[in-house]
Amino acid sequence: MFPVLSKVKNDLAKFQNIIMKSLGIISFVTFFLLGLLFLISEELIIILFSEKWLASASLFQLIILSSFAYPVSALLVNILSSRGNSKAFLKLEVYKKIILAINLYIGFLWGIEGYLYGFIIVSILSVYLNIVFASAEINIPKVIFIRPIIIQAILTILITFFIFYINIGLDYSNVMMLFIKGLEFSIVYLAINYFFNIQSYRYFIEQFIPFWHSLKIIKRKKKIYD
Repeated sequence: MFPVLSKVKNDLAKFQNIIMKSLGIISFVTFFLLGLLFLISEELIIILFSEKWLASASLFQLIILSSFAYPVSALLVNILSSRGNSKAFLKLEVYKKIILAINLYIGFLWGIEGYLYGFIIVSILSVYLNIVFASAEINIPKVIFIRPIIIQAILTILITFFIFYINIGLDYSNVMMLFIKGLEFSIVYLAINYFFNIQSYRYFIEQFIPFWHSLKIIKRKKKIYD
């Protein structure tokens, strides 16, 4: 994103449009992957590492809960760096490092689980700080940044709980359960986004359809040359 944003940094309207579309797409894809991984975490751990590692599934789930922050933050931080506001960038990073340092202390006191629970809070605070600075930089209200993140987060939480509970009584192999949960979550997530015509989903489709068509054209050309 940095080179793309650097080229349009002086065209504020275009810059804002790119940021909001990118944030929508990132929110849509990120929460889809997080919900999917959270649901299939136990089956995935067993398949990859055997049942001896099943206890680590709960830690994996805690890591997943905080993982939304990195892709969102990466975009928001690029707003400051691409516009050359090094002073705000430095101030933001100092604030985030202070919060992270506090959580490291929590880790020393309460162990790895305490650290991971704290890291979820750190992730939320870091994203909010990024939004505050990004909002001031490009004159977009904070609520506009927060909205797509909150919408996809709520959808993901509700769908994840729904899929989890409807599969409690099932007793198939780990591979089958991974497939069933993954398929159910994918269908429901996409269907709800489509039915309610959620903005993040629209932004994703706008980019995905041309990309899909270009792939088909490349395949046709390859067949012709072959």
